[in-house]
Amino acid sequence: MACIAIMAITIALINLRSHFYLKIALHPSIDGVDVMVQGMVTHMLKKNENGVRFRFQVEKAWRIDDDQSLEILPMILIN
Repeated sequence: MACIAIMAITIALINLRSHFYLKIALHPSIDGVDVMVQGMVTHMLKKNENGVRFRFQVEKAWRIDDDQSLEILPMILIN
């Protein structure tokens, strides 16, 4: 009985985590689209094996091809 309860809790936590990641993911309609982002670097640069990474606070974003305004996350990590 305890194993079933642990499995149910585990599945619930996995579903909750998946829901959270879907909520902060890039919208599929702008995946692969060139965008321009205006904002400010909010944390010092961090070096890793892939190069430099930093946090960027987005003030506004728009598509390059048609200047259409976009809604994206207010804080992004850039490599």
